[in-house]
Amino acid sequence: MTTHLSPRALVKPKVWLKPGILLFYGSNLDTNEHAHHTIQLVFPRENSACFIGEEKIESNLIIGPKVSHKLTLEEGWILLVEPYSHLGQRVSQYLGEQTIRTFSPIVGHDMNPTIDANAPLHIFLPYLTMLKKQTRLDDELPTSIAPRIQSLLDQLDHCLSGKCRKPSSWRASDVAKQLNISESRFLHLFKQNIGIAWRPYLRWRRLICAVYSLRQGLSATNAAYIAGFSDSAHLSRTFREEFGVSISQIKQVLAS
Repeated sequence: MTTHLSPRALVKPKVWLKPGILLFYGSNLDTNEHAHHTIQLVFPRENSACFIGEEKIESNLIIGPKVSHKLTLEEGWILLVEPYSHLGQRVSQYLGEQTIRTFSPIVGHDMNPTIDANAPLHIFLPYLTMLKKQTRLDDELPTSIAPRIQSLLDQLDHCLSGKCRKPSSWRASDVAKQLNISESRFLHLFKQNIGIAWRPYLRWRRLICAVYSLRQGLSATNAAYIAGFSDSAHLSRTFREEFGVSISQIKQVLAS
């Protein structure tokens, strides 16, 4: 079976970055098979086709961390959320033991991307309320992060405000020294708190750093250098592995 999208005008893509979140709105998205440590929420616009592999999806959906998938989306929202974040923990509770879970749109709720904003996350708040009611989620979040690890995450968040540091200083041994613990203790503590090993997590943050640099108008070569990749080809390969698209496609999105 081959999936086909109905003819539709391209929608100008929009990208928002916040600590722990990458939010994208666009059209005619067709990714390669890929997997990432983040939770992915997909909100197709009304009457827009959405496929996971060859299966057509008729509603919104959540794709769990590290779940290999190929996504085809005619038009809509994609929200990537780091599982450790407050939002990520809420969505993880709803996902439970499932790898992919669907949920229905809210009738009459406006998902128009022009509502604006630096990060229009308020669009999704009614869904979080709905998911909480459907699953009777605990008022208290299930996970608290060790202070040492939280301080490290706060440092990494500076990348999103334009204060990137080339990640040569983010080696596990260097971070452990900064936190006054052994390297083995740091690696254990990080995975225990965040649920992913330090190295792949850092790769994710470097990719976000590169996206921010590209959005600032820098070339792929400069973005690769700032984010600690050897060159633009290395950056593009890593993008394709993590997101299912190349860096050239990302540049087209950000330039539109």
